[in-house]
Parts: sequence; structure tokens; C-alpha cells
Amino acid sequence: MELQGFHLVDGKYQEIQPSTDARLWSQQLELYLGVYEGKLRFFTTENQLILSSEELAQQADERAQQAEQEIARLREVLRIRGIDLENI
Repeated sequence: MELQGFHLVDGKYQEIQPSTDARLWSQQLELYLGVYEGKLRFFTTENQLILSSEELAQQADERAQQAEQEIARLREVLRIRGIDLENI
């Protein structure tokens, strides 16, 4: 899928030339727009994909689950060593 964009200059639309990786630069957003996995997405000037709110939420959920697993593991280590967290 090839992107085509235009911007308004002095009351006339001018075509935005895509970058070498077929992305369009938005001066207003200071980001590139491109297609990723079939969807229009934003990219930084360093070519990094900006995560969507859904992706950020999923990432936060995964981190929370990892933290809970680590807490459970540490509680078990303490229990094995005879340390009762309820009586500290």
C-alpha cells in the first residue's frame, strides 16, 4: 500500500514526497505516517513505531503479570527460609 499525502501551501495543495521507506512526514505532528501490518501508524524520526493505546495497555498488563509472578516467587523463597511475612 502506497501512501499519498498533500499539504496546503499558500492556498494550494502540494504533494508530500514519501521518504525512502514510503513514509510521509507530518510537520504538524513532527512524526512520520506509514503503514504497519496493514494499518496507518505513526513513527518517530528515528523510525521507531509509536505504540497504540491498546498496545500500551497490553504491555502494562504483561508487566503487571510479570511483577505478580516475581512477588509470588519471592514469597515462596521467604516461606522456604522460614520467614513469615504476616508476622513481620
